[in-house]
Amino acid sequence: MNDAGKTLARAAPPAWLGWGLSALAAAGVWLLLQRGSAMADAARVTCLFRDLTHVGCPTCGFTRAFVELARGRIGASLVFHPLALPVAGECVAAWVLWGAALLRGAPILRQRWIPAIVLANAAAFAVVWLARFVTGTLPA
Repeated sequence: MNDAGKTLARAAPPAWLGWGLSALAAAGVWLLLQRGSAMADAARVTCLFRDLTHVGCPTCGFTRAFVELARGRIGASLVFHPLALPVAGECVAAWVLWGAALLRGAPILRQRWIPAIVLANAAAFAVVWLARFVTGTLPA
């Protein structure tokens, strides 16, 4: 057995099970998004922030952007929310890194990086929301 196989054998089955199930869940969501015309219907969107302020929230258009992304329409996705594509890329990268860490028997990500990643994403959402608010390009 090679080193990767030995490492794989040592990995806790629940960790590999979680990794595999997360891939199945993501594939299921992706398939639902491809078919989900109701999810792309702006008239059915419920958002407490928008209901209270009459202004779209920082994630306004995100679900519709993912619907378009799942359908292969990148341009339409970027119109609904420009961060959908980068966030999808982050999710794929995180999943790949998780699998690689399981293979190596190493920690997935140093805990000190998690707050920085979350803060960077929050800042990106705030900047995009502010730019869309100021330019009047928030989706209805």
